[in-house]
Amino acid sequence: MKFIAYDLGTGGVKASLYDESLNTLAKSFIEYCTIYPKSYMHEQRPEDWWDSVKESTRSLMIKSRTAPEEITCLALSGHSLVAVPIDRDRKSLMEYVPIWSDTRATEEAKEFFSKIDEKTWYMTTGNGFPAPCYSLFKLMWYKKHLSDIFQRTYKVLGSKDYINLKLTGCVCMDPSYASGQF
Repeated sequence: MKFIAYDLGTGGVKASLYDESLNTLAKSFIEYCTIYPKSYMHEQRPEDWWDSVKESTRSLMIKSRTAPEEITCLALSGHSLVAVPIDRDRKSLMEYVPIWSDTRATEEAKEFFSKIDEKTWYMTTGNGFPAPCYSLFKLMWYKKHLSDIFQRTYKVLGSKDYINLKLTGCVCMDPSYASGQF
């Protein structure tokens, strides 16, 4: 019994292969690019995350001489506050998506807090600041600036949820991750 743990970070995916006693059998780090169209816009390609997960998996298997059938579990963590819109066919609607540090939705957050008290929002959600980093405000930005994409959006996924979708075909999100998303 062996398992692989992946951590989708801001700069790349870290992956490790372990045996049933939690001994590390192999490690990998595959870098991916963040682009900055403007100083407050920080974007990545979800397909780069997927390509990096595949590449790191191959690397771990080769380094450790592990056969695919020996892997019994995959574990994922990922940078949060990402908003990957997908359509009903479960395809990403954007090549590049804003990541956690993207603050393009500053005006949308201001609009929101003109109607909702900041303390009430914080006490209700537990979400902190800067607010424009949160997915809720990114979705408001999509609605205002990318209305065609917003209209076609069926679901919105975080980084690790996107990889889970690619691995399993299932759309899901764990509650701890969802708490910061919306």
